[in-house]
Amino acid sequence: MNYKILCLTVVVLALLTGPGQAQTPRATDAAITSRTIHKNPLQNIIPAAKGARFSKRIILVLDGSGSMAGQISAVIGALNTIAGQPIDEMEFAVIVFRGKGGFPGGSSFTRWPGLKEKNLPYGWARMPSVVATVLAVAWVESLGAYGGADPADALENAVLEGRDDLSVVFVSDGIFEPQPVLEKLERAQRARVVAKLNRVVVAVFGIGPGSKDRKALQSIARAGSGGLWVRKPSPAVHPRHTTPARAGPPSPSTRKSRAP
Repeated sequence: MNYKILCLTVVVLALLTGPGQAQTPRATDAAITSRTIHKNPLQNIIPAAKGARFSKRIILVLDGSGSMAGQISAVIGALNTIAGQPIDEMEFAVIVFRGKGGFPGGSSFTRWPGLKEKNLPYGWARMPSVVATVLAVAWVESLGAYGGADPADALENAVLEGRDDLSVVFVSDGIFEPQPVLEKLERAQRARVVAKLNRVVVAVFGIGPGSKDRKALQSIARAGSGGLWVRKPSPAVHPRHTTPARAGPPSPSTRKSRAP
Protein backbone atom coordinates (compact mmCIF):
# COMPACT_ATOMS: atom_id res chain seq x y z
CA MET A 1 0.00 0.00 0.00
CA ASN A 2 1.18 3.50 -0.85
CA TYR A 3 2.71 5.20 2.21
CA LYS A 4 0.59 8.35 1.91
CA ILE A 5 -2.61 6.38 1.48
CA LEU A 6 -1.71 4.45 4.61
CA CYS A 7 -1.35 7.75 6.47
CA LEU A 8 -4.90 8.69 5.48
CA THR A 9 -6.14 5.28 6.58
CA VAL A 10 -4.57 5.70 10.00
CA VAL A 11 -6.22 9.08 10.51
CA VAL A 12 -9.62 7.86 9.36
CA LEU A 13 -9.53 4.81 11.62
CA ALA A 14 -8.31 6.75 14.60
CA LEU A 15 -10.78 9.59 14.41
CA LEU A 16 -13.95 7.67 13.72
CA THR A 17 -13.64 4.40 15.61
CA GLY A 18 -13.43 6.13 18.95
CA PRO A 19 -11.34 5.17 22.01
CA GLY A 20 -10.39 1.56 22.41
CA GLN A 21 -11.74 0.44 19.03
CA ALA A 22 -9.22 1.51 16.42
CA GLN A 23 -6.81 -1.09 15.14
CA THR A 24 -3.42 0.34 14.29
CA PRO A 25 -1.94 -0.78 10.98
CA ARG A 26 1.77 -1.36 10.53
CA ALA A 27 3.47 0.47 7.68
CA THR A 28 4.74 -2.84 6.31
CA ASP A 29 1.49 -4.78 6.54
CA ALA A 30 -1.02 -3.73 3.90
CA ALA A 31 -3.10 -6.83 4.60
CA ILE A 32 -3.77 -5.74 8.16
CA THR A 33 -4.79 -2.30 6.92
CA SER A 34 -7.19 -3.83 4.39
CA ARG A 35 -8.87 -6.04 6.98
CA THR A 36 -9.16 -3.13 9.39
CA ILE A 37 -10.90 -0.97 6.79
CA HIS A 38 -13.60 -3.58 6.23
CA LYS A 39 -14.28 -3.83 9.97
CA ASN A 40 -14.31 -0.08 10.57
CA PRO A 41 -17.74 1.61 10.74
CA LEU A 42 -16.95 4.47 8.37
CA GLN A 43 -19.09 6.19 5.80
CA ASN A 44 -17.48 8.34 3.10
CA ILE A 45 -20.01 11.09 2.34
CA ILE A 46 -17.84 13.09 -0.05
CA PRO A 47 -14.85 11.37 -1.71
CA ALA A 48 -11.43 13.00 -1.67
CA ALA A 49 -10.51 14.80 -4.88
CA LYS A 50 -8.65 12.78 -7.47
CA GLY A 51 -4.93 12.98 -6.79
CA ALA A 52 -5.34 14.24 -3.21
CA ARG A 53 -2.70 12.72 -0.96
CA PHE A 54 -1.99 12.96 2.74
CA SER A 55 1.51 13.90 3.85
CA LYS A 56 3.68 12.84 6.76
CA ARG A 57 2.91 16.10 8.63
CA ILE A 58 -0.63 16.30 9.95
CA ILE A 59 -2.27 19.12 11.91
CA LEU A 60 -5.43 18.13 13.76
CA VAL A 61 -7.91 21.00 14.07
CA LEU A 62 -10.43 19.96 16.73
CA ASP A 63 -13.78 21.47 17.69
CA GLY A 64 -13.80 22.35 21.40
CA SER A 65 -17.19 24.09 21.49
CA GLY A 66 -20.06 23.25 23.80
CA SER A 67 -21.88 21.13 21.23
CA MET A 68 -18.91 18.73 21.28
CA ALA A 69 -19.16 18.09 25.01
CA GLY A 70 -20.62 14.61 24.55
CA GLN A 71 -18.13 13.74 21.81
CA ILE A 72 -14.83 14.67 23.43
CA SER A 73 -13.99 11.04 24.23
CA ALA A 74 -13.87 10.26 20.50
CA VAL A 75 -11.42 13.12 20.02
CA ILE A 76 -9.27 11.84 22.88
CA GLY A 77 -9.31 8.38 21.35
CA ALA A 78 -8.20 9.84 18.05
CA LEU A 79 -5.24 11.61 19.58
CA ASN A 80 -4.27 8.52 21.55
CA THR A 81 -4.34 6.32 18.45
CA ILE A 82 -2.70 8.72 15.99
CA ALA A 83 0.14 9.70 18.31
CA GLY A 84 0.87 6.09 19.19
CA GLN A 85 0.69 4.46 15.78
CA PRO A 86 4.00 2.95 14.58
CA ILE A 87 4.75 4.83 11.36
CA ASP A 88 8.19 6.38 11.54
CA GLU A 89 9.02 9.93 10.53
CA MET A 90 5.47 11.23 10.86
CA GLU A 91 4.74 14.40 12.81
CA PHE A 92 1.56 15.83 14.27
CA ALA A 93 0.28 19.06 15.79
CA VAL A 94 -3.00 19.89 17.54
CA ILE A 95 -5.17 23.01 17.42
CA VAL A 96 -8.46 23.37 19.34
CA PHE A 97 -10.99 26.05 18.40
CA ARG A 98 -14.08 27.66 19.94
CA GLY A 99 -15.88 30.91 19.22
CA LYS A 100 -14.39 34.40 19.31
CA GLY A 101 -12.81 35.08 22.69
CA GLY A 102 -13.03 31.42 23.65
CA PHE A 103 -9.44 31.37 24.93
CA PRO A 104 -7.23 33.74 26.95
CA GLY A 105 -6.28 36.87 25.05
CA GLY A 106 -9.51 36.84 23.06
CA SER A 107 -8.36 34.20 20.58
CA SER A 108 -10.78 31.69 19.06
CA PHE A 109 -8.20 28.90 19.11
CA THR A 110 -5.26 27.56 21.07
CA ARG A 111 -2.40 25.29 20.14
CA TRP A 112 -0.74 22.40 21.92
CA PRO A 113 2.91 23.34 22.60
CA GLY A 114 4.19 20.00 21.34
CA LEU A 115 7.56 18.59 22.37
CA LYS A 116 10.94 20.24 22.26
CA GLU A 117 12.81 18.04 19.82
CA LYS A 118 15.78 18.65 17.57
CA ASN A 119 14.87 20.09 14.15
CA LEU A 120 11.19 20.26 15.10
CA PRO A 121 9.34 23.61 15.28
CA TYR A 122 7.12 24.73 18.13
CA GLY A 123 3.81 22.90 18.45
CA TRP A 124 4.89 19.62 16.85
CA ALA A 125 5.76 16.11 18.00
CA ARG A 126 7.13 13.07 16.24
CA MET A 127 5.32 9.77 16.36
CA PRO A 128 5.12 7.17 17.60
CA SER A 129 5.76 8.67 21.03
CA VAL A 130 4.25 7.62 24.36
CA VAL A 131 5.25 10.94 25.91
CA ALA A 132 3.63 12.95 23.11
CA THR A 133 0.47 10.85 23.36
CA VAL A 134 0.09 11.34 27.10
CA LEU A 135 0.77 15.07 26.97
CA ALA A 136 -1.49 15.77 23.98
CA VAL A 137 -4.40 13.81 25.46
CA ALA A 138 -4.01 15.48 28.86
CA TRP A 139 -3.90 18.89 27.19
CA VAL A 140 -7.14 18.36 25.23
CA GLU A 141 -8.87 16.92 28.30
CA SER A 142 -7.86 19.96 30.35
CA LEU A 143 -9.53 22.30 27.85
CA GLY A 144 -12.95 20.64 27.98
CA ALA A 145 -15.71 21.62 25.54
CA TYR A 146 -17.89 24.74 25.89
CA GLY A 147 -18.82 27.99 24.17
CA GLY A 148 -19.48 28.70 20.50
CA ALA A 149 -17.65 27.58 17.38
CA ASP A 150 -15.77 29.62 14.78
CA PRO A 151 -13.00 27.61 13.10
CA ALA A 152 -11.96 30.27 10.57
CA ASP A 153 -8.86 31.51 12.41
CA ALA A 154 -7.85 28.01 13.52
CA LEU A 155 -7.95 26.58 10.00
CA GLU A 156 -6.15 29.63 8.65
CA ASN A 157 -3.41 29.21 11.25
CA ALA A 158 -3.03 25.52 10.36
CA VAL A 159 -2.85 26.09 6.59
CA LEU A 160 -0.40 28.99 6.97
CA GLU A 161 2.05 26.76 8.84
CA GLY A 162 5.32 27.51 7.11
CA ARG A 163 6.17 23.88 6.37
CA ASP A 164 5.90 21.91 3.18
CA ASP A 165 4.44 18.40 2.90
CA LEU A 166 1.52 19.38 5.16
CA SER A 167 -2.04 18.05 5.61
CA VAL A 168 -4.92 19.00 7.91
CA VAL A 169 -7.56 16.86 9.62
CA PHE A 170 -10.60 18.92 10.63
CA VAL A 171 -12.87 17.37 13.29
CA SER A 172 -16.22 18.99 14.13
CA ASP A 173 -19.98 18.54 14.34
CA GLY A 174 -20.39 21.33 11.78
CA ILE A 175 -22.47 23.74 13.86
CA PHE A 176 -21.00 27.03 12.64
CA GLU A 177 -21.28 29.53 9.78
CA PRO A 178 -19.14 28.22 6.88
CA GLN A 179 -18.65 31.25 4.64
CA PRO A 180 -16.00 33.08 6.72
CA VAL A 181 -14.16 29.77 7.09
CA LEU A 182 -14.10 29.14 3.35
CA GLU A 183 -12.86 32.65 2.60
CA LYS A 184 -9.96 32.45 5.04
CA LEU A 185 -9.12 28.92 3.95
CA GLU A 186 -8.80 29.93 0.30
CA ARG A 187 -6.72 33.02 1.12
CA ALA A 188 -4.36 30.86 3.18
CA GLN A 189 -4.06 28.31 0.38
CA ARG A 190 -3.18 31.05 -2.13
CA ALA A 191 -0.56 32.40 0.27
CA ARG A 192 1.06 28.96 0.40
CA VAL A 193 1.23 28.79 -3.37
CA VAL A 194 2.93 32.22 -3.47
CA ALA A 195 5.43 30.93 -0.89
CA LYS A 196 6.06 27.86 -3.10
CA LEU A 197 4.53 25.48 -0.58
CA ASN A 198 2.04 22.71 -1.32
CA ARG A 199 -1.69 23.39 -1.16
CA VAL A 200 -2.87 21.69 1.99
CA VAL A 201 -5.27 18.74 1.73
CA VAL A 202 -7.99 19.21 4.35
CA ALA A 203 -9.96 16.09 5.30
CA VAL A 204 -13.16 16.62 7.28
CA PHE A 205 -14.52 14.19 9.89
CA GLY A 206 -18.05 14.77 11.12
CA ILE A 207 -18.71 13.95 14.76
CA GLY A 208 -22.15 13.48 16.28
CA PRO A 209 -25.70 12.98 14.98
CA GLY A 210 -26.55 14.75 11.73
CA SER A 211 -22.96 15.68 10.91
CA LYS A 212 -23.08 14.05 7.47
CA ASP A 213 -25.83 16.49 6.42
CA ARG A 214 -24.15 19.66 7.69
CA LYS A 215 -23.51 22.06 4.83
CA ALA A 216 -20.55 23.57 6.68
CA LEU A 217 -18.69 20.26 6.77
CA GLN A 218 -19.56 19.44 3.18
CA SER A 219 -18.33 22.78 1.86
CA ILE A 220 -15.01 22.58 3.74
CA ALA A 221 -14.52 19.00 2.58
CA ARG A 222 -14.89 20.06 -1.04
CA ALA A 223 -12.72 23.16 -0.65
CA GLY A 224 -10.00 21.15 1.11
CA SER A 225 -10.16 18.25 -1.38
CA GLY A 226 -9.79 15.68 1.42
CA GLY A 227 -13.38 14.44 1.53
CA LEU A 228 -15.96 14.06 4.30
CA TRP A 229 -16.12 11.03 6.58
CA VAL A 230 -18.57 10.17 9.37
CA ARG A 231 -19.24 7.22 11.61
CA LYS A 232 -21.96 4.89 10.37
CA PRO A 233 -25.01 4.68 12.66
CA SER A 234 -24.99 1.62 14.85
CA PRO A 235 -27.56 -0.99 13.79
CA ALA A 236 -30.48 -1.40 16.16
CA VAL A 237 -30.28 -4.49 18.28
CA HIS A 238 -33.58 -6.20 19.03
CA PRO A 239 -33.63 -8.67 21.90
CA ARG A 240 -34.86 -12.12 20.99
CA HIS A 241 -38.41 -12.92 21.96
CA THR A 242 -38.49 -15.46 24.74
CA THR A 243 -41.45 -17.20 26.35
CA PRO A 244 -41.49 -16.70 30.12
CA ALA A 245 -40.97 -19.87 32.09
CA ARG A 246 -44.04 -21.24 33.85
CA ALA A 247 -43.99 -21.75 37.57
CA GLY A 248 -44.55 -25.27 38.83
CA PRO A 249 -42.79 -28.50 39.64
CA PRO A 250 -39.84 -29.58 37.55
CA SER A 251 -40.47 -31.89 34.61
CA PRO A 252 -39.86 -35.60 35.07
CA SER A 253 -36.57 -35.38 33.15
CA THR A 254 -35.20 -32.80 35.55
CA ARG A 255 -36.82 -33.97 38.81
CA LYS A 256 -34.26 -35.22 41.29
CA SER A 257 -34.65 -38.86 42.27
CA ARG A 258 -35.11 -39.76 45.87
CA ALA A 259 -33.88 -42.83 47.65
CA PRO A 260 -36.73 -45.19 48.65
